[in-house]
Amino acid sequence: MGVQAPKSPPQEKSAHPARAPGLLDRLLALFASDDPERQKQKQLRDIAAELKRSRARFYNPVKHTAEPNLARFFWEIYKTVAAAQILLKGAEVSRALKMTLVDLSLSEEQSLLRERLTERSIDERAKRGADPKGLEAEVKRDVKTLMEGIDTNWMNDLDALFNRVLVFLDLIGFDYFFLLKNFDPGLPERDFSYNPRFEALEAATVLEDLQDFLEILPSIDPEADWDRILRILKEHRGMDVVARDALRKTLQIIRDVQRSGVILLVVRHMLSNPVWKPMVRTHRERIVEPYLSKVTAEAEMTAQKVAHGRRNEQMEELARAVFGSGAVAKLNNYSEQSNPEYAQKLLGGFLHVSALNYLRAFLVEYLPKSIREVVDLLIIKGKWSNSQPSIQMSEAFHQLLTMSEKIGHFDANLSENGELGRRLKTIALRADRERRALVQLRMALQQVNDEARTMIGDAVQHFVSIARVLKLAHEDIGKPNPSFLVNWRELRPSSDKELRAVIALAYKKIYNFVQLMQMYK
Repeated sequence: MGVQAPKSPPQEKSAHPARAPGLLDRLLALFASDDPERQKQKQLRDIAAELKRSRARFYNPVKHTAEPNLARFFWEIYKTVAAAQILLKGAEVSRALKMTLVDLSLSEEQSLLRERLTERSIDERAKRGADPKGLEAEVKRDVKTLMEGIDTNWMNDLDALFNRVLVFLDLIGFDYFFLLKNFDPGLPERDFSYNPRFEALEAATVLEDLQDFLEILPSIDPEADWDRILRILKEHRGMDVVARDALRKTLQIIRDVQRSGVILLVVRHMLSNPVWKPMVRTHRERIVEPYLSKVTAEAEMTAQKVAHGRRNEQMEELARAVFGSGAVAKLNNYSEQSNPEYAQKLLGGFLHVSALNYLRAFLVEYLPKSIREVVDLLIIKGKWSNSQPSIQMSEAFHQLLTMSEKIGHFDANLSENGELGRRLKTIALRADRERRALVQLRMALQQVNDEARTMIGDAVQHFVSIARVLKLAHEDIGKPNPSFLVNWRELRPSSDKELRAVIALAYKKIYNFVQLMQMYK
């Protein structure tokens, strides 16, 4: 009888039979899935899987290497924009580029107005004899018409267009060569006959470059009106800055990379940060309002400058017509030499020096000589059918005779020994220390200038009165039957010229002088 193998001991039944996962298990699993680190690692694995599936093959997530295809992407852009990097250096801050963009966007009518507001156009109008005041008013009308034709939507469109140009300049300005040298150390700068030999490298080497590029990439709009942008840049530089066909192909490549988001995924994986986002560059510059302000300011300043220059030319012409080419005697105290002291205190000083000098010189040199000769003939020897013109001329002439002496007293009173001169000097010394004295000095100067202006204005009115009678006499003598100066045939001037010529000469002299005085208003 053989030995019987021992029986296995009976298995003891578990006191807790197997059960389906309960609520606690589900909660533990839920908490485990909410662990941030676990979520992060899962997201990074998802990114790695997506990068492996990517057709671009820019990055190897296993080896953490940047691949040659990434370099080739940047090489294609570099070939397209390399020339523009030189041609458009500093263009983003160029005032000329902004002006060009707006100029090219003006309508035909607006362009004509803009041309009329250029310095050359304003200067030409002045040379054609435009009245200085009339020229300034004309320029203001042109500015107003230009402004009224500007639409808000048009302004916003141009501002947006310029900001797209700035994005393009960002794309052009990226340092592709620096990045590409990492993949091929032998790469020459801007030599596109060279066949690059790009090799994979440690991705961290180009991480910062990729982050910089991602600041630009999202803002590039491949569907924008690039032909318009290139026309603007061509006008700005005087030549094509980028080949259109090359740019079109480059934009297609950029669009594919934008849609895939592959470079963003590469950077996120390299940083081990699945939610990293770049600081995208945005441009919100406004150029139309500054353009319009600049055009307005330059046009008005040019008009003022041209008008001022033309006014000075006219003054010089009138002064030569009245006084010849010789120097005019100047007053001793009411003079420009006194003004620097007042200018230091931000005061205007003596404002009517030139006009008062001319008036004094005319009263001294011409009134008692050539003009008096004609006045005496017409008043003393002339017989008028109506005495009113004769009385008017006589009164005006005698008023002018006293004016020269009046100006002399006025000037002497401003000397160091004169009452008004001492007062001004005393107040001026105090004005450096006392605000109240500065106010008193300003008021005193105003009183002096008011007196000078009044003398000039009164004298001009008297000369106008004489000129009116001279014109009346000249016209009357020229008639077949004079009706005012009844004995004109008996009047003989001391010179060899006949009476009508002498009257015309005196009238012209006074007319030119009055015109000169009017220029100083």
